[in-house]
Amino acid sequence: MEKDLRELGLSDKEVSAYVALIRFGTRTTSFVAKKTGLNRGTAYLALHGLLEKGFASKNVKNNVQYFTGLKPSGIRTHLERRKEEVEQQIQRADELIDQLDQLANPIANKPKVQFYEGQEGARVAMLDSITAQEKSLRSFLSIHDVADFLGAEFFEDYTNKRITRGPFLRTIRNRSKDEIAFSTNPYAKKYLTSRKDRREVRYLGKPIEFPMSIYLYDEKVMALSSKHEGYGLIIESNDLSSMLKEIFDVMWESCTPV
Repeated sequence: MEKDLRELGLSDKEVSAYVALIRFGTRTTSFVAKKTGLNRGTAYLALHGLLEKGFASKNVKNNVQYFTGLKPSGIRTHLERRKEEVEQQIQRADELIDQLDQLANPIANKPKVQFYEGQEGARVAMLDSITAQEKSLRSFLSIHDVADFLGAEFFEDYTNKRITRGPFLRTIRNRSKDEIAFSTNPYAKKYLTSRKDRREVRYLGKPIEFPMSIYLYDEKVMALSSKHEGYGLIIESNDLSSMLKEIFDVMWESCTPV
């Protein structure tokens, strides 16, 4: 149940607070803090996070705030309303994109660089790779570092979307980094070569370790840092992407098939 609530957009602390409200009914911040083991300030933030996301309501009696967790039917209604709002926002975004495209200078060939900060930003950068027009993606990949930074569940969801949308993945990886991934995440072994999953993996012949991952597609170079530096980067440059693709192809021939 907690996992399902997190997938609906709640943080771990918000999940704890919500479960306490459902279990004990309308309660104060101090009561929720005591039952969840959170300090009062953290419980206060978690409860107000539930308010903002539509999972709780609040009333004030004798200058004391009381919180009530919404029942599942109320959550569904809230999510349906959010869905309508998101669909409207997507429609407005499409209209805005058309307007901005008309403003773009068609003769500008300067490379475009987009920086994405933090986990959420890097996830956006990662998802851009499955919009590739080319039939195949090239990548220098450390699944250990990507899963550690972006989350194992996100990486699995990304992989499923890539498989569904079609780009075939050729990926060069480091054997020792993979062994770390296999030991910490039993599901990591499913990311080996698979015709069904449209993926071919090869290992570097020399023990070169790289904490970053790089995807090459169309005229783009998408880079993901480790969790330590925490960023994503997309460079749109025909010269750079072409050169790195050639380097990748040369290395690919000397790598060991898995």
